[in-house]
Amino acid sequence: KFLCRHKEAYQFARQAIKKLDVRILDDGSFLTQGQPATKNIQATSVIAYFNHAVEAEYLSMWSQAKSSYDKALQIL
Repeated sequence: KFLCRHKEAYQFARQAIKKLDVRILDDGSFLTQGQPATKNIQATSVIAYFNHAVEAEYLSMWSQAKSSYDKALQIL
């Protein structure tokens, strides 16, 4: 019953990314909602981007998958 819900998982990952709102500054530091991002927020963002990429890949959304993988690596 819960298998094959990839579109829904893709949307949930996208929502998580939006809520975390992690921004990378030119100096390499991270902000979330205008405040310095903690290591936990950074790690959670990497997971959200990775999950988003995996679901995009499953749905054959190749450019979105690559973009999300790249963003996860950038935060990492």
